[in-house]
Amino acid sequence: MSFHSKRQRKLTMRKILSIRKSLFTAALTSMIFLGLISTQASAQSNKELVINFYEQALVNKQVEAAAMTYLTEDYIQHNPYVPTGRKGFIEALSSWFSAVDVDFSIVRAIAEKDHVVLHVKQVIDGKETAIIDIFRVEEGKIVEHWDVSQAVPDEIAHDNGMF
Repeated sequence: MSFHSKRQRKLTMRKILSIRKSLFTAALTSMIFLGLISTQASAQSNKELVINFYEQALVNKQVEAAAMTYLTEDYIQHNPYVPTGRKGFIEALSSWFSAVDVDFSIVRAIAEKDHVVLHVKQVIDGKETAIIDIFRVEEGKIVEHWDVSQAVPDEIAHDNGMF
């Protein structure tokens, strides 16, 4: 075997290894990128699902239809005034809507992975309340909910508003 053929073989092997390394890096980068796209798409679809649920259940007051479509039967509720479970949600909200004239409007929605956050304006008898609702979504259904609310005071220390 001549010196050139050994050298050529080494160079060829180096090129093959370099190409393999480049292909591996490209494949890994693509997998990471596609994973990010998938996560972003999932977060976006979760956001749309929660907005659709909220608009149907609270804005349009179609509580039972929304709950049956979007909530799991064993939906976990962290609001201390609403029982856990889909049935508890339906009963509590239906009862509340029959007693109170309330309007809701979604101000903004933020999604990250399986969580969606809504910033909502609630108005009862002309009084505004700022609400933050947090939802957890699994397999196209809302499985868990947290919320906090704060009445908008008549006077605030700035001109920024709460919405």
